[in-house]
Amino acid sequence: MNFPFPTRRQYSEKKLDNLKKISMLHKDTLRMMHNWSQTSKHNILEIGSYIGGSTIALASGTNKKVIAIEVGGAYNHNMIPSTDILKDLKRNLRYWGIKNVTIIAEFSESPIAVELVDKLLAGEKISLIALDSNGSITSELLRYKNFLAPECKIIIDDYLLEGSESDGKNMQVNHETNRLIVEGIIAKEFVNGWGTFFGTLHVENFGTT
Repeated sequence: MNFPFPTRRQYSEKKLDNLKKISMLHKDTLRMMHNWSQTSKHNILEIGSYIGGSTIALASGTNKKVIAIEVGGAYNHNMIPSTDILKDLKRNLRYWGIKNVTIIAEFSESPIAVELVDKLLAGEKISLIALDSNGSITSELLRYKNFLAPECKIIIDDYLLEGSESDGKNMQVNHETNRLIVEGIIAKEFVNGWGTFFGTLHVENFGTT
């Protein structure tokens, strides 16, 4: 069953246009991330925040904890470059008045990152996970599956990378996601602008894939 798309706390087109300036995601995808976060019963985990466009879309729709895993560094993107990703991420969160985000400045595969997520959750669960990191969807989900609530919602960037280059990352994301769909672990709800996947995780079917 799809999440309802609430009308309350909707972004205005002007706010979406401003948010799009710091995000590589389609404006409609940012809108839907914001809408989905509003109906998230538990906390939110984002892996691969970059400079915070998607993080702000998620965090501004909820009063739950948003945990953002972003190792930082620099990225010479042709449209939205950053010489200091963590600095830009923190600055953008401040500018947008976001106070419910905790940044973990580690690689997502680091045991330290997993330990910090565990500590921050303090026994609570994640009901929405957003992935935009190294393309290893299965590994990321296995790493954090113990923290995921039943029927956890999932957002995956680069599922279909329309009109852009990804050095093969989108092929891996697409292949792994489709395999998880066949195995009954992920159910697809829709694919939004520029190929971002929205679906539901059946955590109980994961086993030790």
